[in-house]
Amino acid sequence: MRRTLMLFCGLFVFMALTSWAGVLDRQSLTESKAGSVSDQDFAATDAVPVTFDLVEPVFASRCTECHSGPQPPEKLWLDGYDAILNHRERARVVPGFPLASEVIRRICGLSRPPMPLDQPALSAEEIDLVEAWIIQGARSVEDVPASRPVGARVRLGGTVSSTWALDGLPLLVDGGTRIDDAPAVGSYVEVRGVVEPDGAVRAVRIKRR
Repeated sequence: MRRTLMLFCGLFVFMALTSWAGVLDRQSLTESKAGSVSDQDFAATDAVPVTFDLVEPVFASRCTECHSGPQPPEKLWLDGYDAILNHRERARVVPGFPLASEVIRRICGLSRPPMPLDQPALSAEEIDLVEAWIIQGARSVEDVPASRPVGARVRLGGTVSSTWALDGLPLLVDGGTRIDDAPAVGSYVEVRGVVEPDGAVRAVRIKRR
């Protein structure tokens, strides 16, 4: 009886110590995470204000070699704030909506061909910075958010992730949407659409590529 009681007490102490060690480990891990902010966290929040003067060096060093001058590829000028936000031809940036922004889709490799063409990809830090700038409203150097390009055309490449979503970006599809070549979930498609007042993309045409 005494031996059984001693074994029981020993097991109880062992379990208590193990449980306490687990609590300490979890507390340490929680404190470690709380003390750092990942690149993903940075891109997903507006904790750090991002204005154009912070992202301009990225465009200048990685984009303007091709996308400037009188005839840039696809008439896509990226050599200044007004040029990047110009949507006369089509919107390159939809403030507040990175997945609806052709610029982000190109530099992330969601759209083909990825940019910069035939050059090393942007670093994760550069992509996060541009994404954060768009999420926060594509703010000018003076910290003024850009207006939403309502009615502007967009051309987005990507993969159908669900019915109807492009890499997680919901699309407005109705009876007026032209759908070519039977795209399905997993298909790479090109979407031509229009920016709605709430920032959503109304699909005019979806074509499997």
